[in-house]
Amino acid sequence: MTCCPMVFRARGTAAVGVDVVVPWHAARRRSGGRAPGAGRWSATFAAELGPSIPRGAFTPPPPGGVTVLALRRMPQNGRRRPV
Repeated sequence: MTCCPMVFRARGTAAVGVDVVVPWHAARRRSGGRAPGAGRWSATFAAELGPSIPRGAFTPPPPGGVTVLALRRMPQNGRRRPV
């Protein structure tokens, strides 16, 4: 999931957060800090699980569950809460 950090690094962006629709298992790994590179990006981004999306909302339906992953940029002043 390299697209999300690219949103935050885009030139001139004021983005502080992004919500992406991803497979449930991927969102769970990212929000739990068990994804590859988590040690590197968890200091910059907070990841939280968002609402689930019914499989029937997609054509064709995905093989597994789908959910929203909310990524928020962490402030640079040392606080651990998202902006």
